[in-house]
Amino acid sequence: MKKDKSSSTPTPAVELTNMGPSFDLVTRRTQFASPDNFKQACKKPVTAKPKKRKNVSMDVFGNKEGTVHMKPQDLSVLKTGAQTKSLRKALHKDKEEQEPKAKKQKVSQD
Repeated sequence: MKKDKSSSTPTPAVELTNMGPSFDLVTRRTQFASPDNFKQACKKPVTAKPKKRKNVSMDVFGNKEGTVHMKPQDLSVLKTGAQTKSLRKALHKDKEEQEPKAKKQKVSQD
């Protein structure tokens, strides 16, 4: 690329020169093959297309991501070693709602 500063315009005149190899490409085949040959040439093998799996995709980094569908869990039968305070409060409230407490009568021993 040459730049010519002697031009009368504010931007310099640019002249391009050819570099590297140059090719003249010519189309030799102008007809399609017979329908049978064309169909056979365009056929893709069955193994080339992987089977689509539902709810599974690949993220940008190539990791496999998927969605797992589970039934809702019943927390009343949840077995924990030491039940947390929040679980005890929730269970206590559920029991109160189901069975209202009856007042206990004191029995005097005479």
